[in-house]
Amino acid sequence: TVSGSTTSASKAPQPSAQAQKAVAWARNIAKGGQYTYKKFNNKDKKSKECPICHNLKGKYKGWNCIGFVSAAYHHTGLKQIKCACNGIGTDSFFTKVTPKSWEERNGKGWKMIGSGSKGGADIPASNLVAGDVLICYDEKGKFHHLCMYTGNGKYIEDTNTKTPHIGERKYADLCKKYHVTRAFRFVG
Repeated sequence: TVSGSTTSASKAPQPSAQAQKAVAWARNIAKGGQYTYKKFNNKDKKSKECPICHNLKGKYKGWNCIGFVSAAYHHTGLKQIKCACNGIGTDSFFTKVTPKSWEERNGKGWKMIGSGSKGGADIPASNLVAGDVLICYDEKGKFHHLCMYTGNGKYIEDTNTKTPHIGERKYADLCKKYHVTRAFRFVG
């Protein structure tokens, strides 16, 4: 209260309860260390499946980047997300994704964050909230990677280029490698 009047600071967006559950699930999987990166192969059915849903072992005990984010939302109650290594979308889907195509594939309750300009300026971390699904492009606008923002300038991913494959890392480092110009936020 200032001089008898109430001031209201602009409220920063908060992650939905569902997004918070997805982040907690992803962190728990990373901390456990029992799952790894699994390369997607159209000719190999097991490479497309979730290792939890199908009790997979060995080289199949993991996800690709898309499958990991899909599993995080699916296994925490958002059943409209398919639990598969291309559940939330495919490479070609992310190259052309729009708010409408995202909703048609993944259900209602999502909001696109960012300019949408593939290969453009990165979304500032200050515009993201935990659970935002980050879509990463190269400078020509070709889709390359999918991961999830976890808050406090960090994201979590499943990748075959780092050890451990599933881990939480600095968002600033992700932006040095890719253009993170689109994200989708579950708002419920």
